[in-house]
Amino acid sequence: MWSARSSTGPWPVPRSTPRGSLCSACPWAAGWPRRAAAFEPRIAALICIDGIYDIGQAYTERLGLGADTERRLTAATDPEFDAALAKLMHTSSKVRWACRQGMWSFGVATPRAYLAASLAYNLRGGIAEKITCPVFIGRAESDFQFLGQPEELMAHLTAPATLASFTDAEGAGAHCQVGAQRLLCARMLDWLDETLGTPAQPADASVEQR
Repeated sequence: MWSARSSTGPWPVPRSTPRGSLCSACPWAAGWPRRAAAFEPRIAALICIDGIYDIGQAYTERLGLGADTERRLTAATDPEFDAALAKLMHTSSKVRWACRQGMWSFGVATPRAYLAASLAYNLRGGIAEKITCPVFIGRAESDFQFLGQPEELMAHLTAPATLASFTDAEGAGAHCQVGAQRLLCARMLDWLDETLGTPAQPADASVEQR
């Protein structure tokens, strides 16, 4: 049997299992367990809800800056860009919340500084390929902020991986399966049972394995 505790905060909190430890987390927190799994061989399994390969890219690609993104975000001053972000925060409650939360979390003074800090949170440079434990990746149908990220993470993993789809029809298509936590937990726990050696369960038609 396995035993583990998940974390939705900025630090993974693994608990020992006969084979090692389990790491589980939601998007921002998932940056830590994902990287830990790449360098810590005692981790027996990794759960990514939702699966994210590059959170900085997910946050900044809608800005339309292309190859100029990092330079603009990290510049000492950029009044034009700062004004554009302020306008977005004024007109969108989602952007306003995300930027305020990000500024508080990172201890920075401006939305641009927060977005600049987010660029470091990725699995590029061969980090994803270093993960050797089995991985469960959640993919929410209507998670507009991270569409495509679970598939990109899946493409870079060389370890055994399961891409689990959560749909609107199931009431589970929102970010982190908000409103359908029982379904999320059922699929995660079934996967853990199958992955960490307990008696096999019937395969779920909604998951893609390789």
